[in-house]
Amino acid sequence: MNENQIVVRHESEGGKTPTTGDESQDVSTITKTIKGRGPSKGVKVAKPMFLEYNVYNVPDGQWSHEYGKQVGSCATRININVPLYPKVDEQTKKGFWEETKLMFHITDDSNHSREKYFHSCVAKRFSCFKSKLVRRWITMKEKKPKNQTNKMPWDVYNHITEDDWKTFVKHYFLPESLLRSEKARKSASCNKNPHRTGQKGYNRKRLDWIKDGRLPPDAALPISSTSSVNSSVTSNVNRVRKYRSKEWILAHQVQNKEGKWEIDPNDTEVVEIATKALEYIAEEEKGNLSFEQGEDALTKAIGKKDHRGRV
Repeated sequence: MNENQIVVRHESEGGKTPTTGDESQDVSTITKTIKGRGPSKGVKVAKPMFLEYNVYNVPDGQWSHEYGKQVGSCATRININVPLYPKVDEQTKKGFWEETKLMFHITDDSNHSREKYFHSCVAKRFSCFKSKLVRRWITMKEKKPKNQTNKMPWDVYNHITEDDWKTFVKHYFLPESLLRSEKARKSASCNKNPHRTGQKGYNRKRLDWIKDGRLPPDAALPISSTSSVNSSVTSNVNRVRKYRSKEWILAHQVQNKEGKWEIDPNDTEVVEIATKALEYIAEEEKGNLSFEQGEDALTKAIGKKDHRGRV
């Protein structure tokens, strides 16, 4: 499958004939079993790890997955009754970073952007971990993995005590906590078309898309640990503009039971956006369409431009 063979299937098509892509493919109804994840086992690599960064100074390359495990390990070492990551004492946060630097042979950059990015990742993972505890053991909105069915949090996670958990539950039911949770739920509901990249995100999924031929090799972000970040980002504007719409479509695809990738036909809004975006991409490649500043195939398909100054 080449870069233009992106499958989008409508519900009415009955599993046959994608709107664009490889016309010979026979795509069946999607059946997918979602498995709950257990506790992270942390980094278990004996050989030296040298973390690389891409042009946006974001971890990339061979060891980025292990780096993610280390971020998760740091997050789960924080007491669950600390309200927010900024409330963690500075000595502990500095210890997390120094440990990670040694583990992955990371060198500091002049504006400490790598350290800041690390702490933002730990903060996000800490928040997500506490949300998972709430969904699995308080609201019961998320199914626990089979090996956790009859266990309590202190049975699953070594750093949580029974007293910690009782305090956590008590705090959850405070009026201000419930109000904050409701506000977060309303905010999350605004994301009507979440991507399907899982924990990998766009950076690591991009490598998968290149490997299986759904994106060409030049779609990869170059690794750049020494060059100027600003100049590198500027030089990659065209790459981002060229592939962003296609990556959005790929990020919303799932595998059907035959192992083929497509957008779930039940996601009708995503199907509609992807179909329009592919049509705009095709017209642009033929030279029949040009976009205004701040616009591309994706924004045109969605119907509104990006907010200036935002990612």
